[in-house]
Amino acid sequence: MTYYHYSGNRRAELHARKIERHSDFHVLRRLPKPSELWLTTSAGDDKAATIAVVDVETTGLDPKRHEAIELGVSLICLNEEGALTDATPPVTMLEEPTRPIPEAVEALTGISDAMVAGRGFDDDVLETLLDKADVIVSHHAAFDRAFLVRRFPGLTCRGPAR
Repeated sequence: MTYYHYSGNRRAELHARKIERHSDFHVLRRLPKPSELWLTTSAGDDKAATIAVVDVETTGLDPKRHEAIELGVSLICLNEEGALTDATPPVTMLEEPTRPIPEAVEALTGISDAMVAGRGFDDDVLETLLDKADVIVSHHAAFDRAFLVRRFPGLTCRGPAR
């Protein structure tokens, strides 16, 4: 499984990372155009790639101190020409954190302590979904990956850890 992180404009990416060092800022990055994605196929497969699109909502920005409270995963299958051949409905899960959700996070995400009370991620469902994926894509891959790997230590993702 490969974690995909696009950073086509290296200079812009360096500037964005400098800005993000300040806790008051978070820089949004555009999604790559289909022509910028390179996918390979395995011999004998009728599909070129299965992509897991992942979104993680958290109690804060630091994966060492904060926790994931919502996960969303959808699988998208592409053929060798890059055409969509299948897409699963998104699977969303909530999990109660060990500490109350900060007011600022609730305002941003709409997720309250009442919504997550007594809830937990279904590790087996998540593992089954991600095992089907050749690539994991997320809006902010380094951020989401850090929280996923912390919560699911058995998750294997190639590529540089942050």
